[in-house]
Amino acid sequence: MKIGIITLHHAHNSGAALQTFALQTRLQRYGHEVAVLNYRLERIDRSYASTSTARKRKFNQFVRQHLNLSPRYTSLSDLQKARHPYDAVIAGSDQIWNETILGGLNSAYFCNFGTEGLRRIIYAASLGSDRLSASCRFLMQRYLQYPDFISVRED
Repeated sequence: MKIGIITLHHAHNSGAALQTFALQTRLQRYGHEVAVLNYRLERIDRSYASTSTARKRKFNQFVRQHLNLSPRYTSLSDLQKARHPYDAVIAGSDQIWNETILGGLNSAYFCNFGTEGLRRIIYAASLGSDRLSASCRFLMQRYLQYPDFISVRED
């Protein structure tokens, strides 16, 4: 099976990179062909702009060497227009629903792209908070129509 992973892999954060690597590796050990969707949010890149050059270099080297990245997508529109070769897409794990980090909810992390037969899976998604704003609650209700399977960290 061909599986795409969409997560916050590009945040210059060891935890984000390692959880992406762990999920990719585990799926590959089960015999799947796996790619990490290289969906890059400018907001995330800017938030790590002050990271030291040496740390960025080491992080980027790890990503290049260990993550099987898809072509780069810089907008939700690009991601939605792309022809994805996957049988399933997994969003997560991480704080992919954290409206503070993302500047609001992003429907890409609810798997609102791909062909009709694509399996959409949310894996250990986190809000990073126990409270939702009214706008987040409204969008959450809309976006939860996309995934076929969901697991979350918070109650």
